[in-house]
Amino acid sequence: KMLVITKSDKLSKSNRMKNRKSIAESLLVDENELTLFSTKSRLGKDAVWEGITNLIASG
Repeated sequence: KMLVITKSDKLSKSNRMKNRKSIAESLLVDENELTLFSTKSRLGKDAVWEGITNLIASG
């Protein structure tokens, strides 16, 4: 599974981390399972591609 939080460029770095924690708690997952992503700033681009590649490889 891969959980991606989009529009991360809209928040300051400290707010990203607070929101990441809040989202993780709401979804009952570990914060490390969430990937912050922004097309605009390219934040998390490599992590998302790596995750997609791993999901495809694992079938």
